[in-house]
Amino acid sequence: MGKKDIISKEILKNIARDISKHILHIDIKEDMEIINQEFTRVESRESDLLFRNGDEIVHIEIQNDNHKQMHLRMLRYYSDILFLYEKYKVSQYLVYIGKSKCNMKDKIKREGLLEIPCQLR
Repeated sequence: MGKKDIISKEILKNIARDISKHILHIDIKEDMEIINQEFTRVESRESDLLFRNGDEIVHIEIQNDNHKQMHLRMLRYYSDILFLYEKYKVSQYLVYIGKSKCNMKDKIKREGLLEIPCQLR
């Protein structure tokens, strides 16, 4: 990161409270704190099955155990797919073949995030 970027980031940190309150109209709490977090993701993840079907990209994952964060993994796949195929409709499916009852979350519902259903089959 260049010197200009570092200086700009430090200035923004110092005025984050004012920007948030006066420009973005965020109700700032007394215990508000700046989180200095660099998001680094170095991973290679290969989807089980990904294909284009007309104007749709179909993503199928096969899972043989209950993974407590599978819904978040599917969200990562979704964003990775969109980076490559933004103009296509993306459909995702999770096929569970485990012996125990499937208890993974099948959707992510968060304010500010589009609902992206992950269909369990």
